[in-house]
Amino acid sequence: MRLGERGDYTLEAAIPMAALTKITPDFHPPFEDRMVGFQFLVADPDNDSDAFGGQLTYGGDGDDDASWSRLRFVAARSLPAAAATPSGKVVMDLAVPPTLARLSFAVPTASRAAVAAFYEKQVAPLLHRHGLVEWTGTGRATPDSIFSRLFALPTPAEVVWKWVEVQTDPAWWEVMRQLGRSVGTDHPLWTEFRLYQAPAGTGRAVQSGPGKGKQGKGQSAATGPGVRQGDWLNFRVADGLPDAGISAVLQDSKGTLWLGTEGRGACRYDGQQWTLFTPRVGQGYDGVETVVEDQMGNLWFGLYGGVSRYDGREFRTFAVQDGLPADPIGSVLVDRKGRLWAGTQSGLCRYDGERWTTFAVEDGLPGSRVISMREDQQGNLWFGTAGGGLCQYDGEHFTTFTLADGLAYEYVGAIAEDRQGNLWVGTREFSSDPGKGGVSRYDGLVFQALRKQDGLASSTIRALLQARDGDIWIA
Repeated sequence: MRLGERGDYTLEAAIPMAALTKITPDFHPPFEDRMVGFQFLVADPDNDSDAFGGQLTYGGDGDDDASWSRLRFVAARSLPAAAATPSGKVVMDLAVPPTLARLSFAVPTASRAAVAAFYEKQVAPLLHRHGLVEWTGTGRATPDSIFSRLFALPTPAEVVWKWVEVQTDPAWWEVMRQLGRSVGTDHPLWTEFRLYQAPAGTGRAVQSGPGKGKQGKGQSAATGPGVRQGDWLNFRVADGLPDAGISAVLQDSKGTLWLGTEGRGACRYDGQQWTLFTPRVGQGYDGVETVVEDQMGNLWFGLYGGVSRYDGREFRTFAVQDGLPADPIGSVLVDRKGRLWAGTQSGLCRYDGERWTTFAVEDGLPGSRVISMREDQQGNLWFGTAGGGLCQYDGEHFTTFTLADGLAYEYVGAIAEDRQGNLWVGTREFSSDPGKGGVSRYDGLVFQALRKQDGLASSTIRALLQARDGDIWIA
């Protein structure tokens, strides 16, 4: 099999159980919770060779598509040695792990041992009947109030469908009621089944359209005196501000202040006058959600109607017809490689100057609506979703953090990093789920949540900033 240029490769195959049983007669139903280890030899086109190893997890009881197992190969030199478990299974912790989902329960700390025993006796067999078999690798630590288990699945999209399948089984709810009663409550415990980690998919790439251009001269108005209240100087619409609703603020590399408004476009302030720009072309809404500056000094505006680039002379707006998966843009970021990232309501989009590549749930993203972004000091990208939690992208994997990790909530509207490398994550509180929301500080190991009851003015956080003196400002 010719693979291409010399290098390391990831091969994937799907094998029907019926075919595998013919090849290996001793391997017969039931397949649940069984594994096999093997080695495979792949030769590079230049006749050099490398040993490859892998792991195959069996599940299902037929040869239809739903019961096919996934086979993943990785370079043998990066694989740890196989180890036998007390039950006699041989497992291998892959250097490139499969798609993982985490099942989490909120439990009284004193009842963890009882919950673990109940899980092994009642919950695990039910999950096995649905084709869910635990992954034996090591996961992240969780708070003492969380009991969790990891599961390997064929694809990220399978996580949602598998959870729907389990929850539509009446036996699941009866077992959950029994579990609740075992810890002294008449109600099922809080439970979630979420994507935990997945190899990043390639996304869907399309050639960018030309966008639509519009000259950016703007309309200027002299600045009024404003209203001073103590140390604060407030500017209003009467002072030349085009809109009282301000959704974004940026000071560019020249020291000019740019404001994004909720309905009147972008506004530039040079200390003497306001200049209003409406980036859109044609019919649309002039709301600006966010603005960033790239290494060339171009400004990128996230609009309710697409992404607009301003080079000082012209606005060029890109929309669905140019390759974006959706027009409303919730966040934009330019990474250290100069690539533009845009968060839409239909996935995460990357622009390299020629193509738009969209990453969706099937590529490992925990939620389709991306509303905040940040690049950390190590070059990892962090994405906040509207309900799917916080996601880290290291260039190879999407890793998801949720309530089960200690995150304050899973609606993440703001992300910042302090000088010590701690991540600050702003979330939102909803009346339907009171007591959650607030800000979380993540040191790489543990999330510490702060909420209104801890002294915050509100548990709905919209913006985060570290000042020059090291103080963290929370809005």
